[in-house]
Amino acid sequence: MAIDRDQRYQERASRGKYQRLYRHLRARQSQEWRTSFSEIESILGFDLPVSARRYRPWWANQTEVYNRSQALAWSAAGWEVAQVDLGAETLLFRRKHPESYRKPVRNEVPATGLLKKLPPRHEEHKVTHNYEQQTLRLLGFNFIHADIIEPDRGADGMPIEFMPQSRSPWAGKKSLNPYGKGPFCRFKVKGLPPTAGVYALTIEGAVAYVGKAQHLAQRWGPQGYGSISPRNCYVGGQSTNCKVNNRILLSTRQGQRINLWIYETHDAGSVEATLIREINPPWNDQKPTG
Repeated sequence: MAIDRDQRYQERASRGKYQRLYRHLRARQSQEWRTSFSEIESILGFDLPVSARRYRPWWANQTEVYNRSQALAWSAAGWEVAQVDLGAETLLFRRKHPESYRKPVRNEVPATGLLKKLPPRHEEHKVTHNYEQQTLRLLGFNFIHADIIEPDRGADGMPIEFMPQSRSPWAGKKSLNPYGKGPFCRFKVKGLPPTAGVYALTIEGAVAYVGKAQHLAQRWGPQGYGSISPRNCYVGGQSTNCKVNNRILLSTRQGQRINLWIYETHDAGSVEATLIREINPPWNDQKPTG
């Protein structure tokens, strides 16, 4: 069955939009290939889409999401993307063993010991990281590393704190929401796609929060978690924004590493519910009931 499946993928790749890239990789004899976006375009005979230069997840090795014909081309040829540098427009392809196709990525590092801050029942779930290729596998879903969350800092190196409540027209008229007291921070996340999906925050390697979004870039932009508006601090505002932003600030104060991972999918609600129910991240106060 596995051979038949791989043959079907190879047939699709050989006829697809990125067939020239597929054939080029099939013909290469090396174990690695460091190349540039412009060289890829020369092989293809057409320009890469704008999203290839803006969003790192475009180069993810997942083939099952959004009919990713580009990933199908290199995966069916027996290769995977190991590194991407959007600024320099370069990437590194690495050959993989044929039997690893569409299985968990190689050289995964078990997160043993990284989940010690979570409830004991988390240890029964497979949570693995591939630090070289920046992937996080949660219950069979391959999340792609989006960015390190790094709040703005002052001259003393400490995160800059904000208390925007007094600037709200609701000040003195409404009560603060349960997370509206603050303090808050500001941060920027670059390179997120304008697509639906699920995101996960890890603190020192442990999954702390899982959420969904119809537009990942907006959710983590200045109108979302990245900057708290005054009115969001009050009842009727976005209390979840306040909660996540404040906890990012507190974690940063403690010198903890915060990473954002994303999984693009149209079925974000179902994936989010499954992960919250099974992993039970500590920042997810509201649990799914379905």
